[in-house]
Amino acid sequence: MSLDGSPRALIGPLDRERSGPLIAAMDDCNARFGRGSVVSARAGLETKRTWSTKFEMRTPRYTTQISELPVATAQERLYNLS
Repeated sequence: MSLDGSPRALIGPLDRERSGPLIAAMDDCNARFGRGSVVSARAGLETKRTWSTKFEMRTPRYTTQISELPVATAQERLYNLS
């Protein structure tokens, strides 16, 4: 497939000088962590990944949902110590 017919051609020409360091960094990560560890967003949409998020390990929602924050109350008690 030529670059002229690719989806990239719809948003502008590919700047090879600027993308070179990014591609080199992606190649380094893939060499270190295994092929396919780092892919462009477009490439990752077409294939189903074999891994998924472990939802049992996620943070409770009350850390991001203020409406679900537990409410604590306290009462003031005055003691007569004399």
